[in-house]
Amino acid sequence: MAVVKYSKLFPASAVSHVDLLRVFLRILKRAKVKVNYTNGYNPHMKIYFSPPIPAGVESVAEYVTIDTPDTDDFLARFNAACPKGIVAEKFFDMEKNPNLAAVVDKAGYIVKCPFADKIRVDGVANNADFEITFFDKNNQPTTKKVGGMVFIAERVDDETLRFVLSCGNNNLRAERLVRHLCDEAGVDYSLCEIKKTEAFVGDKTVDEFLRELI
Repeated sequence: MAVVKYSKLFPASAVSHVDLLRVFLRILKRAKVKVNYTNGYNPHMKIYFSPPIPAGVESVAEYVTIDTPDTDDFLARFNAACPKGIVAEKFFDMEKNPNLAAVVDKAGYIVKCPFADKIRVDGVANNADFEITFFDKNNQPTTKKVGGMVFIAERVDDETLRFVLSCGNNNLRAERLVRHLCDEAGVDYSLCEIKKTEAFVGDKTVDEFLRELI
């Protein structure tokens, strides 16, 4: 069982999660990695992703679990078959599936923007009354209290913000939070660059969590 930590950068960051599955199927076939298949009428490769990020957001902390006994020289073979924007950073050889889709519950983001000093961060994290307004999938304005889903909101410097947000089953999309804070400050959200830099299981990074399971 192989768990791969990988980066998803431009242009791969523009690929939706549904299409990303097809990309990984092609990577594994090109890399000639032997993957176990499900049973039944329509068998498919046993691969499992950590909680996905929206299309357009870059990340250096994505994970995929691949049910394979074929782990020799895995990183080199995998990277040689990757399209531009996807790079495997680390490899963990596990005895069983750690089920990251179920256990990963927080994600860390760095936001680069030229007016970070104008965006409010005080009173955002762990504030039960903090709420944001965003447009839902039907393009309807929605207001939701999200303070309990923001664990860290801090200004790193005049052009950088850092957030740690709930993800997985109780997910707060970083771009919704950042857009709301930009609207509140009267600044241009389109100038912000959001990158996912960390993923957590409780208070541990996913890397720490996996190393304890090996």
